[in-house]
Amino acid sequence: MDRNYTAMQMRNTDAILNDIPPELLGNLEATYNKNFALNRQYTLLFDLTESLRFDYTARTNARVDELEGAPNTDSNRTEIMRNLEQLGRGLNYHQKVTLNWQLPLSKIPLLDFATISATYNGDYDWQAPSQTTTVAARNSGSGQSDFNLNFGNTIQNNRQLQLNSTFNFSALYAKVPYLKKAQQGSREDERRRPRGIPRPGRNNPNATNKVEEEEEEEEQSIFDKILMESAKVLMMVKSGSFNFSQSKGQFLPGFANSPQLFGLDNVGGNYAPGLWFTVGGQTDIRPSAVANNWLIRNENLNNQYRQTSARTINMRLTAEPINSLRIVLSAQNNTTGNLAEFFRFDTISGGFESQNSFNTQTFSSSWFMLGTAFESLSAPDYKSATYEQFRENRLAISQRLATDLAATNEIPGYSPDLVGSGDSSNFGYRYYSVSAQDVLIPAFIAAYSGQDVKNVELGVTRKTPLPNWQITYDGLTKMKFFKKYFNSFTLSHAYRSTYTVSSISSNLLRQKEIQDNPNDVPLDNNGDLLPINQINAVSLSEQFSPLIGINTKLKNNMTLRVEYKSDRSMILSLTNNQITETRGSEWVIGAGFIIKDVKLKFVRVGARKTNPVSNLELRADIGIRDNIILIRRILEEVDQPTSGQRITSVKVSADYRISQRVQTKIFYDLNMSRFKTSNAFPLTTNQFGISVRLNLGQ
Repeated sequence: MDRNYTAMQMRNTDAILNDIPPELLGNLEATYNKNFALNRQYTLLFDLTESLRFDYTARTNARVDELEGAPNTDSNRTEIMRNLEQLGRGLNYHQKVTLNWQLPLSKIPLLDFATISATYNGDYDWQAPSQTTTVAARNSGSGQSDFNLNFGNTIQNNRQLQLNSTFNFSALYAKVPYLKKAQQGSREDERRRPRGIPRPGRNNPNATNKVEEEEEEEEQSIFDKILMESAKVLMMVKSGSFNFSQSKGQFLPGFANSPQLFGLDNVGGNYAPGLWFTVGGQTDIRPSAVANNWLIRNENLNNQYRQTSARTINMRLTAEPINSLRIVLSAQNNTTGNLAEFFRFDTISGGFESQNSFNTQTFSSSWFMLGTAFESLSAPDYKSATYEQFRENRLAISQRLATDLAATNEIPGYSPDLVGSGDSSNFGYRYYSVSAQDVLIPAFIAAYSGQDVKNVELGVTRKTPLPNWQITYDGLTKMKFFKKYFNSFTLSHAYRSTYTVSSISSNLLRQKEIQDNPNDVPLDNNGDLLPINQINAVSLSEQFSPLIGINTKLKNNMTLRVEYKSDRSMILSLTNNQITETRGSEWVIGAGFIIKDVKLKFVRVGARKTNPVSNLELRADIGIRDNIILIRRILEEVDQPTSGQRITSVKVSADYRISQRVQTKIFYDLNMSRFKTSNAFPLTTNQFGISVRLNLGQ
């Protein structure tokens, strides 16, 4: 409980300044600011079993109302006690239930290589509105009337499901004795045999043919080696993980009831809003709320009913086909959605109606575009075979969509005829021209992903995420030449690609067309079917980071790093029928060298005024990046570079630690930009300086 109040008494200064008795002007009343909060919180942690845990938390914020005026009157004390008996007037209520299950796979010998946990979270929130319910509003020509401001309470819930799993396949292979031996690299009996002891069968006086016996043993040894190496390849998958998360929620305004026990209110034997809703259930609550009279009947309700959803999938796999070669495969898929609409009482129909429904979504997925990754572009026209394939794909997709529509018989009398001229925006099969949204997206994905247009998936979203990867190899130092000169020598390669749809929203133009002309086919000005959802743009991106990378450390403390990176992104804009293409490549060369125990004779530090001795770290980095941005206007057949530049950067530095707290650095930075369009001029910047860093920490 938290109670505080402030009392303020104003003096009448007019009586003092004008020498007028205060009783003639009247006394100013005292004002009071009172606040009495009553907050409650409950927590229950209960281990149902060794691996199944249940958590429950609830929190209520309430207010103890008081009468106007002085707080120390008998009537106000009575009012406070009456409200305390009711535990105050609730302002908001929150509860959360969590069920966590750690699958007991460790108890099963064949499955203890896996770790899987599942979690269920259910949230419920209730919030009270302002106490004001009505206010007088004057309408012109109608005098004074009451405008209903009783918007009721708001309730919302959220349900989240999580599944996290990891798999140690090396532990699984170790359960098989032969595979366990293969993991160790060589036969244990050969390693453990002392020198000088012959193999079984050799120098045996009872052997009749020692030569044949040795040849047979040699053949058996080669066969075992081949079998052992084959087993290693089969066991190249070392570990993996799979993570899944899904959340859904509802938000309902205009709720008439208040929480009493576990967020529920007993109304004639029906517990509003239902136990399933308070623990995160996602069954649409509106039908039961209307049937049980849980909603206020206010046609002026201005809050929208909402449904939200989000789903995330992450997969990862680590493999080692040979020693020192590590491959990591990964895939992701993310989807979000939001439905918003007014759900309120309609005085004309005498019931509740859904009004102005609007749905939005976003989608992204890991993708694969390696088939078209190495296409080269040349100035000044920057012609692209992939782009020309995209233009050809449009008619093939148009035909597929028209054929599918005719097969469904949704539009009586429809025939998939080829209409329009070849250079017009309405060219294509009826209702699906080459400019239609449903045609452009699959044609775009098929062309830039290198897929067959006859088999590419139609629609906007994609069901299956495609893998990306990261590869590293550091086994060269086992060779004599590299081992002689290098302490480490690592090769690296990484590929990442993403398909993204930033906004998928309800097509309000289609809804209006169906409402105005319910018997007609909803068509746009180009003669195409109006899609159910409207999409502004889709994009494909790809990065080699790096395409090839070398990171080495030599025996003489010198380090060397060389990387070549490339990236590209294509954005298909459906509002103006154009593709914005960005391409870039970059060389990064870095070298470092450490000169140990350098003594500065011209500097003295410390109480004894000694010369500092520390390592001198030299570093040089060179970067060359080339990028170009193109706009390809699909209908006009115009390709135009809008910007681009070549950036060359050189960074040289020398670091020296004078003491434990003082570090100095001498640096030189050069940056040169050469632009590929005439609207920008060459730019060169140079920076040179000395920095001193003082560390005052522990």
